[in-house]
Amino acid sequence: MLRVAGEPWLWRTAHPAAQILLVFSALAQLGGIILFVIVIWRRIRQVTPGVL
Repeated sequence: MLRVAGEPWLWRTAHPAAQILLVFSALAQLGGIILFVIVIWRRIRQVTPGVL
């Protein structure tokens, strides 16, 4: 959502606040990816070998 608002704003005005918004949105996206991997990895590790 932040990226949707920040990218057009940056393209039209090149305002420094838009750059900060995009950096924050990129960090939030990276954090979400890392959190997803952690949650999925725990679930994969719980599967008993040989069951699949």
